[in-house]
Amino acid sequence: MCVEEPLGVVGDVGFSHCSPPVSRTGCRRARLDEANPGRRSGNILRVRRHGLCKGGGDFSGSALTRRRARGMKIADACRMRHYGGMAQEVTAPSLSLEKLGEVIGAMLVVLDRSGRIVYFNPICEQVSGYTRAEAIGRKLWDLLVPPGERDEAMAIFRALLEERATNTFAGDWVAKGRERRRISWSMTASRRADGSVEYVIGTGIDMTDQLATEAALRSNRSLLQMIIATSPDAVITIDSFGTIESFNATAERMFGYAAGEVIGQNVSCLMPEPYAAEHNDYLARYLKTGERRIIGIGREVTARRKDGAIFPIELAVGEVEFDQRKRFTGFIRDISLRRAAELGRAESDRRLAEALEGLPLGVILCDAEGCVTHINHEMRRLLAPLGDALRTGANYEQLVRRMVETDVVATDASKREQWLRDRLAHIRSPEHTQSEIRCSDGSWALAMEHKTSNGELVALRMDITRLKVAESALRASLERQRELQGEFHHVSRLSAMGEMAATLAHELNQPLTAVINYIQACRRLLQSGAPASLPKVPELIGKAVDQAHRAGEIISHLRGFVTRGDSERMRADVNAVVVEACELALVGAKAEGIDVSMDLADDVPHAMMDRVQIQQVIVNLVRNSIDALQDCERRSIAIRTRRAGPADVSIEVSDNGPGLDPKVAENLFRPFNTSKKNGMGIGLSVCRSIVEEHGGTIGAAAVAGGGVVFTVELPVEG
Repeated sequence: MCVEEPLGVVGDVGFSHCSPPVSRTGCRRARLDEANPGRRSGNILRVRRHGLCKGGGDFSGSALTRRRARGMKIADACRMRHYGGMAQEVTAPSLSLEKLGEVIGAMLVVLDRSGRIVYFNPICEQVSGYTRAEAIGRKLWDLLVPPGERDEAMAIFRALLEERATNTFAGDWVAKGRERRRISWSMTASRRADGSVEYVIGTGIDMTDQLATEAALRSNRSLLQMIIATSPDAVITIDSFGTIESFNATAERMFGYAAGEVIGQNVSCLMPEPYAAEHNDYLARYLKTGERRIIGIGREVTARRKDGAIFPIELAVGEVEFDQRKRFTGFIRDISLRRAAELGRAESDRRLAEALEGLPLGVILCDAEGCVTHINHEMRRLLAPLGDALRTGANYEQLVRRMVETDVVATDASKREQWLRDRLAHIRSPEHTQSEIRCSDGSWALAMEHKTSNGELVALRMDITRLKVAESALRASLERQRELQGEFHHVSRLSAMGEMAATLAHELNQPLTAVINYIQACRRLLQSGAPASLPKVPELIGKAVDQAHRAGEIISHLRGFVTRGDSERMRADVNAVVVEACELALVGAKAEGIDVSMDLADDVPHAMMDRVQIQQVIVNLVRNSIDALQDCERRSIAIRTRRAGPADVSIEVSDNGPGLDPKVAENLFRPFNTSKKNGMGIGLSVCRSIVEEHGGTIGAAAVAGGGVVFTVELPVEG
């Protein structure tokens, strides 16, 4: 019996591992069908086989029919085995299965009835990573099929044994390196003469890379479609005739057309005249000459919306050849807002320039690179010696250098380079800088530079010559004012001493009288000549000396208080200053029955002060308290120092007098305001000016139960 089958293989095939063994010499070769020799070189090779088992045949999935014919009977000692479904053309007249498996470009695997591998060709080895020796004898699903798919693989295998399965399917293999490979299989069963299955033969193609490539292509295509669909620019594709082939969503919004309205139309429908009428000629000329005017270059043109509105666009065109046809893709951006912004900025710049021309100070504007973009009229006047160098487009740093070179800036030649370095450092600084410049003509200018957040530079220049003259005059006036104020303070001290003259005379009279009395007593003792009286003389002289020292201290305090001198501030012990001032101010207080108490805190720090001026304040406050107590039966004055916060000290002078008259309290520290019959009303005014010059404060407050407290607070650092 002879059967014609697609891609059949015959020959003396034997496997040493197959049971029972078959002798290679005991097999007859099949004879090629010579009826149609032209078929040998085609895609399908037909062979005539002898002794074909029932059920053997095509498992390649081809629809070719089988043709049974008479054949030769195979010897009992040799059983022919049929392996079909090969995907390679067999051109040799006879080729063994093993040889075919070595040369075909597909996977070839043969399984016995239990599913064990009996043949494993080199392509299988490459795909799986297992050698033939490692695969032979192993069940296919145990070795290569993923655990989750093993039941399905065994079910397919059983169906093949029972002739219930199609012979093509796809499944996964797990390679030796644990990599999963997708295989497209074509399977068939080779049967014995009695119809039972002897082997299952499969050919496969590794589809993993192809499927990955197809997935990547699909992903890229989807990504491209998504990018085009979501692009902020309109994307339009046309063919070589100008016919619109695609129109994305942004194009729909931009032009007002739905995609279905314009696809198939000429792209000139989106153009205003004269571009619409000329576009086809442009396209034809490019296709003929290859001369590019916009393709790959881009330009700003105008377009037309569905409602006829004309608007500016930025157009870029790309070219691609596909299926031997040229296509063009246009990327379109609506620049209406940008054009409006540019026009608005131009108008803003014009108004700014007009405003700058009216300013009384010079202005130079520079871009982020330091190039001059605008110079107003006043700046041209101020920098006239620079001549033609002062122009738009010039580098501002070079202008500064020219100022030095042309002697616009008057400075010693040896110091010009340092001055220039300092000026350039100021210009490059991100912070606002300003400096006063003395010019060669004797005038003064104030130069200011300011960098904006985007790096642009604004340079200002103002003629401050008149301001400098006025400043000099003001400085001289303030100096004279300080001199007059010093004189005034001196007069105030003299006035205070004048008011104390009677008391001071009384205080000086007491020690001087005591000195006279002690000296006269010594003279009488010496004149008596009595030996018993002589030891008393040294004692009396010592007492006279003490009284003389007492009078000298009073005079010394008085002289230091009233002497005119330069104001000088230095760090002083606040408590010591208070004690010295009270020794002078309290002269005669004890005789008048005044109870004086002093509470000087130990933690009071030293403070910067003019010692004499602060003593003048304390003397004034103490003498005012003494005067206020003249009509009081019980008289007391309390002097206190303390720390007032971390950076201030406080001096308080309080009494139990009649307190403050509300009318007087309102203007207590104003000049010539007094409640004394013979007072001038300048004492407290002087006190306030001195305290404020020291950066401090002075105030007065009524005391519960009668009296008043004056508080002076001075900063420690002056």
